Amino acid sequence: MAADPALSTIKGDILRIVNQRDESLANLPIPLSPTSDGTSTTIVDTKLTRGSGQTNRYDARQGEWLQDAGANGPGIGTKFAIDDGGFAAGTGTLTFSPSSTATDQSDDYLLYALGLSPEYVEEHINGVLRQTRGPHIYFPSLFDDSDFLAASLTAWPDDTTPGTQDNEFVTGSAFVLLGQRSIHFTASAADQGVRSLDAEVHETEQVLFACWVKCVAGSVDVILYDTTNSAAIKTVTVDEQAWTLVSFVVTIPQDCEQVRMRLQSNAASDDIYLAAHVILQSLTGNTHPLPNWWDSETQINGWGYMPLGTVSEDADSYVALSREWRNARQVQVVQDELAVHPMRLILRAGRSQEPIFVNIQREFSEITMGATGSNATTTPIDREYIVYRAVANMMRDMGDETFRGWNRMANTRAVRKRYHRRGVFIDPNPLVAVGRSPDVHTGHRHHRHH
Repeated sequence: MAADPALSTIKGDILRIVNQRDESLANLPIPLSPTSDGTSTTIVDTKLTRGSGQTNRYDARQGEWLQDAGANGPGIGTKFAIDDGGFAAGTGTLTFSPSSTATDQSDDYLLYALGLSPEYVEEHINGVLRQTRGPHIYFPSLFDDSDFLAASLTAWPDDTTPGTQDNEFVTGSAFVLLGQRSIHFTASAADQGVRSLDAEVHETEQVLFACWVKCVAGSVDVILYDTTNSAAIKTVTVDEQAWTLVSFVVTIPQDCEQVRMRLQSNAASDDIYLAAHVILQSLTGNTHPLPNWWDSETQINGWGYMPLGTVSEDADSYVALSREWRNARQVQVVQDELAVHPMRLILRAGRSQEPIFVNIQREFSEITMGATGSNATTTPIDREYIVYRAVANMMRDMGDETFRGWNRMANTRAVRKRYHRRGVFIDPNPLVAVGRSPDVHTGHRHHRHH
């Protein structure tokens, strides 16, 4: 699987296409690197001398710095523009403004075709992310940020007695089972770990709990905890180095109003990972307010059960993802566009005692532009798709008819990746077939031919 593209990579790919419209930049490498150290207002790059000695060759071209490898040059993302008559062909020196920290030979930079700016390209990149939906597995859960997509430890604070230990999100493929990230901690003593925020429940309600853990060293207690009465409802101990599913069904005790999930070490040096999707689902017909990115039932491709799988050595634990997931229909979506919570998911009573999931089309998150290090930010969207779609939109803005070809190429990638655009089913050849929204339950698509 290809690595998620960084913002700097996407910008570079776009400029390799659109810079061909600018004869001064058409054949230059991307990114560029200075051949010597410059000053606070100059870049020295002898590659720029190829083919012309005109002092106005690069007038008004905008640029930005992609890295600060030497830790002495302009900050990452620092933007500039070439001054009028600012090219000295004899030395390959560009004069730019505004001034910055002295430029460094070890740093990469981009130059944008005449009429383009970094901000314009960034707006188009975020426009594609905002308008594109990709297949996503969503487990409804009463816990806040159960899939860690908010990437904030506010919803998953330390649960530590005694002392302190720092939790962190990790994204390396060896330590991520589902979703985009896992939570990791290494204990310095027993009874250290991470917890969820409290979830409200009903007394005597039956709930299903599930999560995935990995113990690189030591063991961990997975606890469903009665916050109201300060008592564990159920504890499962896991010591497996491979990803392990912990899942059980319990009845909420009398007088219990709130519960939380706790992950607790048993000794110093326990090295623990918690995968995305910490699940707490009602088995008695409770409703789940849906997140604000879910705005229509037509986003649903289908839903199903995740079988628990092969039993592991610990009670109520299973080998992770060891059974084929299967379809389900015991789900109802209630929509009220005038309500504070416009979408609610009802998990009907009497269903299977296995976690239920929804296969849904979800928008890709926008990139926060201009922040320190934003050029290093990655996105899970397909690299070719976002480049082709952004180029198509930019070419259309500029009145360039080649946008149609780039649009077709983007549509072809979208179909391969099963992407949707908001409100539109993408067909690679819209002159041949018109697509309609997917069937809510099966995800099958229907076509009619002209």
